[in-house]
Amino acid sequence: MQKKVGSGLPPEAFIELEKKGLAGHAGFHESLMLIAHALGWTVGPISDSIEAVVASEQIETDHFTIEVGQTAGLHQIVHASSPEGHEIHLDLKMYQGAKDPHDYLRLDSEPPIEATVHGGIAGDLATVAALVNALPRLMQADPGVRLMTELSLPKCVV
Repeated sequence: MQKKVGSGLPPEAFIELEKKGLAGHAGFHESLMLIAHALGWTVGPISDSIEAVVASEQIETDHFTIEVGQTAGLHQIVHASSPEGHEIHLDLKMYQGAKDPHDYLRLDSEPPIEATVHGGIAGDLATVAALVNALPRLMQADPGVRLMTELSLPKCVV
């Protein structure tokens, strides 16, 4: 994870990777599009911004040290809206040394919904867990490429 967010790189090197399309969350646009699809919304072009989060203090990790002024990670935002005015806004801050790591969800709906997962959700582990838990449903699906929205809801079987 540290490598894919540019941890330890000079900010200029991170910017070069970003220009080549090699920095940022792989699948972030697709996540936005899957949310829109699940809601039955058609959205226009996706705007995307990404920038390096620069370390203001030395950060020790299990694998290396990030010095002051080096890239600690990234801040990426994707946004799209529908012709009806519905908006999807995803804001990702993924960097070493975060003081209060968390995942936060807000739905401007009726009723409004807010949820915070303190400590955050480990994305790589969650991806593997989602895949493993989807296997029984995939085994029953028609052949071909499937969206998660086409599979039955996951359930716990003990």
